[in-house]
Amino acid sequence: MKIRTVRPDPRKYTPGRPNGKPNLFVIHHQAGYQENSIRVLTTGQGAPSASYIISEGDVVASVPEGDTPWTNNNWASNTRSITFELANSPGMAPPSRGTLESAAQVMAAAARRWGYTVPLTRANVKGHNEVADKPTACPGGTDLGWLIARANQILTGTSAPSVAEQVKALVESGTMYARIVNTNPAEKTRWLINLRTAAYAAMTSNEQGQAALRLKLPTIEITGKSLTEIEKVRQSVNLLRDAHPDLFDPLTKAERKALGVAAK
Repeated sequence: MKIRTVRPDPRKYTPGRPNGKPNLFVIHHQAGYQENSIRVLTTGQGAPSASYIISEGDVVASVPEGDTPWTNNNWASNTRSITFELANSPGMAPPSRGTLESAAQVMAAAARRWGYTVPLTRANVKGHNEVADKPTACPGGTDLGWLIARANQILTGTSAPSVAEQVKALVESGTMYARIVNTNPAEKTRWLINLRTAAYAAMTSNEQGQAALRLKLPTIEITGKSLTEIEKVRQSVNLLRDAHPDLFDPLTKAERKALGVAAK
């Protein structure tokens, strides 16, 4: 992957890392388009700036990784983090899957260079809203779970997980509901599935989609014809229920742990 360099005005970042090497990634959305964001993040005096400015197929290295970007509205996290600004259309629309793929490639390479603890988890990959001193909606609907999983695949050299593997991981985590998203751009419908019952329904309104994003529902990725692939998801749920009925206890694993109830 080709990375171009656009260095920021030197008045927009701090040379060096006061607390040593970075050990955190912080993800932002641009709430806008790539070229305008490059201008805002690299010219003039003062914040903001970023380590990387990323859109689908276009990665801009800005503040050097060994220097401290002014991105997070929080000095402590700035000193520890490599920061990503991900392109999206103005507003809260999530970055495209292509943009996330570009980000995952950069994230995996940086994690290797700096010796991040791997596999990457939500402990070392944060959204802007998790570290900022003031409330913010950033990074909006960015699918951090997918981004982390994809970066880990690159780090370990593994292929994308199958539908059955995705379902099993979610059920084992105690997840009740998930979105089903087709990576085929011609199949634009999003679906909601109950992983306890295998019942599913199309999300036919923008309001439903925004609600799913606000709730940070995890995503199951499918390809091909939606209804055929959704049947594979349902079959995976039913097969898993037959093989591991303990995972489908009315109490989720998290609830059992909180209550001190042993798994059956």
